[in-house]
Amino acid sequence: MRRQIGALAARLHAVGAARFGYPRPGSATRQPTWRGSFLAMVGDVLDDARALTRDLPCSPDEIETLVAAHANVLDDVTEPALVHFDLWDGNVFVRSVDGRWVVEAVIDGERAFYGDPCAELVSAARVQEVDLAADFLAGYAAERGEPLVVTDSVRRRLVFYRVYLLLIICLEKESKHMRKKMLVLAAVVLAVGVGAGAARADDSVGTAKTDLQKLVTDATTLHSTVLADAQKISADIQSLQGSTDRQTIAQTLQADVQKVQSDRAQLMPAVQADWTQLKTDLQAVRQSKSGNGELKPLLQQANQQLSQERDSVQTALQSARQAAQALRQSLRGSGRGSHTKTTTTTTP
Repeated sequence: MRRQIGALAARLHAVGAARFGYPRPGSATRQPTWRGSFLAMVGDVLDDARALTRDLPCSPDEIETLVAAHANVLDDVTEPALVHFDLWDGNVFVRSVDGRWVVEAVIDGERAFYGDPCAELVSAARVQEVDLAADFLAGYAAERGEPLVVTDSVRRRLVFYRVYLLLIICLEKESKHMRKKMLVLAAVVLAVGVGAGAARADDSVGTAKTDLQKLVTDATTLHSTVLADAQKISADIQSLQGSTDRQTIAQTLQADVQKVQSDRAQLMPAVQADWTQLKTDLQAVRQSKSGNGELKPLLQQANQQLSQERDSVQTALQSARQAAQALRQSLRGSGRGSHTKTTTTTTP
């Protein structure tokens, strides 16, 4: 599926325009340069934050100053391309054709703009590192006839686009828990610094900051995904209460549990690799005898966020276990027996 989405993105990116920015008539983001357009896009989001008095990782003025200070890298983009910028799973429609799933359509194009096609990687990879979008990139290359090369310039620009998307999420999310999580994640990205998208090999502190950002991003994706899976199990069990169709109950819960296991198996290796790499980075920082004071607050902030996320996941999984046990007891009590067995998994 990711290859198909990558191919679809390549077709979208073949659509160009005379100017960068959002297609709305009169939009201040309609600019002849990508730098000017993107700074206007960020400015609009920060104006909304000011008007809504929403909390942000730092003040809107500080964010604008930080982004503008490193915006020269955006001048590497010279041709506007149509970017959907919201290609997550929930916006992709699929259908079964001869036993395989194929992409039929995408929806929710309100975030679409004419800009850097590399920005698509941020939404397609769920704000993760681009290395985790290998299938997407393969489909993209097959459709375009040439690969989307991830250079140092691209990696630096991706930090901008992660910050921009996280700021949008901070404003859109109604859940205080989700908004707080996004705020912390955005704070880590901003603390790393927009100009540090590709840390020099000899900069042990910069490398550790970059890899810490990757760990937090990947772990948050893992936790959010498993949390949603656990909540779906509880919701499905609730909908099955009173059902006498044991086969449907068994199939539904088996599919839910397999989804938890599959998501965990897919996302966990990246988190484990991130943690291993970060430990190596921290050892290098200790040997260099510099930068510990700079890293300590970032590590504490990341640890606090991830601990809260793990607690939320464990609570949701425990609720799912209890709901499953109650359902089994209900079936036994009615004399129908139970052929359902649910297992759950834990997250780091």
